[in-house]
Amino acid sequence: MKTACPFCNEPYDIDNSHLERHLECYKCHNKFKCSLVAIPKIGTMYLNIASTADPIMPDAEISCIVWWSNQQWHSWVKGHDTPDEFIMFWSYASRVVTFDGKSFDEPQLCRQFHINPHKEHIELRQVARQKRMSGGIKALGEVFELPRVIGLDNVDSEASVKLWKLYEKNTSDQTRGNLLYCCAWNVVLTYHLYCFFSKGEPVSIQNSIPFTLDLHFAEGVDAHTPNDLNKSEMLDLAPEKGMEDQVFIAKRVRKNTKPKKKIIIIKKG
Repeated sequence: MKTACPFCNEPYDIDNSHLERHLECYKCHNKFKCSLVAIPKIGTMYLNIASTADPIMPDAEISCIVWWSNQQWHSWVKGHDTPDEFIMFWSYASRVVTFDGKSFDEPQLCRQFHINPHKEHIELRQVARQKRMSGGIKALGEVFELPRVIGLDNVDSEASVKLWKLYEKNTSDQTRGNLLYCCAWNVVLTYHLYCFFSKGEPVSIQNSIPFTLDLHFAEGVDAHTPNDLNKSEMLDLAPEKGMEDQVFIAKRVRKNTKPKKKIIIIKKG
C-alpha cells in the first residue's frame, strides 16, 4: 500500500502494521496519522492576519496570514500563494489562538476561504478582559515585558494597509517580507501572551522568523521599485536615531540536518 505525507506529499510504502499509527515524515518532520489518505497531526495554531483595507470597509479582504504551528512558520499572501496549506492547518489544528480574531478575522477567513469557524478558537482579548485587563496586544506586551522590536511599536492595522498597498505597486520579495514580518511579530506577541496566561514556558520563536524586515526601506527607492511609486506613499518604519544596533533583524533559519532514511513511528500516549 502507499500513502503520502499530507504536508509535503512525500510518498511512503506502508503495510497493515502502519495503519492508524502516528508517523513522522523524514523529509518535513511533521507528524500524521497513517491511513490510505493520511491525516495531519497539527497542534496549536497561533495566527495573525493583515487586511487590504480598514476592516469596517465592505471591500476589506485578508491580504496576508502568518501562523506558527508544529514548531514552524507558515504564511499566505493574497495573489501570491494558494490557500491549500492554510486550509489544512485551520481544519486540523487542535486549537487556534488569536488576539482578537473572532470579530473580523474568523468571519472573513470563513467567507474568503469557504471554511467553517474553528471549534476551539481562543481569543486572548477576551481572556484578558476576564482577568480585568484592557488594551491592545502591543500595550499588554509592554506591560508583561514580552519580546519587542524597536521601530514596530506604532505599526498598527492602518500601517499594515499601507504596507499592502506598497506591495501591490512593488511585488518584490522585500516588500512582501516587510508585510509578513510585521504580521509575524503579532504572532510572536500572541504566542508569548498565551504562554503568559496559561503559565507555559515559551520558546524564542522570534529567533526563527523566516521573513526579513528592512526598517530603512522608506529612506530610498529600491532598484526594483516602479518609477511611479511616490516616496511620500512609503511607510516610515525607521527606528529612532542611534537605536539601529538594537533592532532585531531575523534571518532565515536553515536546519542543517540530514533527512532520516525511514519514517519514525510515534507511540500513542
